Amino acid sequence: MSDSPDGTVRGSARASNALRGLRPQGRASWVTAILAALTLAALLGAGGAWLGWRWAGDLPSDAQTRDLVAELAPDSTVQHFGRYDALFGYEYEEPLSWVFGSDQYRGGYVDISVDVPPDGFDALLGRVREGLIREGWRIGPSTFGTAGLTAARADLVLEVYPAQEGGASAGFPPYEALGIYFERAAPAAVTPLAIGGWVVGLALGWLAATRVAARLRRRPVPISTSATAATGAVGLLWLLPATVITSIGLADTSFFLPDTVSPADLWGAYTFHLIRPLAAVGAACLLLAAVGMVLTRSRGERLTRSV
Repeated sequence: MSDSPDGTVRGSARASNALRGLRPQGRASWVTAILAALTLAALLGAGGAWLGWRWAGDLPSDAQTRDLVAELAPDSTVQHFGRYDALFGYEYEEPLSWVFGSDQYRGGYVDISVDVPPDGFDALLGRVREGLIREGWRIGPSTFGTAGLTAARADLVLEVYPAQEGGASAGFPPYEALGIYFERAAPAAVTPLAIGGWVVGLALGWLAATRVAARLRRRPVPISTSATAATGAVGLLWLLPATVITSIGLADTSFFLPDTVSPADLWGAYTFHLIRPLAAVGAACLLLAAVGMVLTRSRGERLTRSV
């Protein structure tokens, strides 16, 4: 019977062996397991965030933007107006952007700037703040300090910033214009899906690494198994820059970013200059390693049955 003393002992032994199998043996195995866990965590976390963004709302139309700005700053004239409607993408796509990456990958936006009236920038900023509060926007801090603000309402966030003539942000006074930068707010599903994907990836990466390490401890080790494991290790190293940036980004957007600021795309590290080709090669290596491990395991099982 399964509840007999012998059955209980055997069950405990099996559980102990299973847990022991999840514990890396040796320093190299520990490093590989941690790296694999963090790599898959970053990949699945970024994938979860990408999926969550599919529920994002729309940007305001040109007319809606101009009407709001006219209400907030009735004494000012529009100097600059620009928009990018894609949810996320390369705004100024070059032929090889999707291969080598670019710093032009961003979320959609509407950007408008108005000139500063005679009573000055601070007075204009104060009127804009009061108008946003009247319209039901939640006000938050800005990276421009007291010279700017952020705000959120429904599916939108915005940042009010000091600008130069022509729309570019200005670092030092006197400020020639005031800009308002609209973005989509992150849907409620983004953070849970990103964190959930990260946790699942952490577990899967650890499990995969310990299973591979256990197979490498068997003697003799087939050349195909060693080559497959080496390919996976190379993939982990090539993906390391994107892994680090993505995991830090997840922590920042989940726990430290004000709710009046739209979080950056969590998968953005995989689109950067130089990091994109590294990540692409690393992902290809991991895929080859996964396929190789499945094939070598299937081959081993067939040989075992034929003996």
